[in-house]
Amino acid sequence: MAEAWPLLEDLAIFGEFSISSPRYITPNGLVSLLKHCPRLSSIRIAMDWSAVDRPDVSPDIPYEGFAHKALKRAVFGASKIRNVAGVAAFISAIAPKLHTIAAWDSKLHYGGEDYEKYSNKWKNVVHLVKVLLMVREQERRKMLRTIGSTANGEVGS
Repeated sequence: MAEAWPLLEDLAIFGEFSISSPRYITPNGLVSLLKHCPRLSSIRIAMDWSAVDRPDVSPDIPYEGFAHKALKRAVFGASKIRNVAGVAAFISAIAPKLHTIAAWDSKLHYGGEDYEKYSNKWKNVVHLVKVLLMVREQERRKMLRTIGSTANGEVGS
């Protein structure tokens, strides 16, 4: 599908938003979609986060450093997660320009048996993604300053 629509900018798969839906997109599927759709700026899909949903964060760079530069908005419907850190680390690594993340919208899911549990986890993901993106930006600026200092003959500490 993604290979057929390389100019796609907005993707919504509404049928996958249901809490009881048995079909979800995996992180591998999301990365494949993003690789084939470089203009994609908004997605609304449900995800199976099990491949990255772990309490620890791998020291390995996900997907050989792939980072999608156009994705700005992601709505993950009723996607369930257990561990905030692994999911947030994955999202911040592959979508460094993402500024809006939503899941478990109160208008759609409030009152459901899992609403409180998962909406709170997703609020924590949103916060942690913002923190991780800021830390990455700080490191990028530090590296650029170091490269600039080295090019000018200065030695940094």
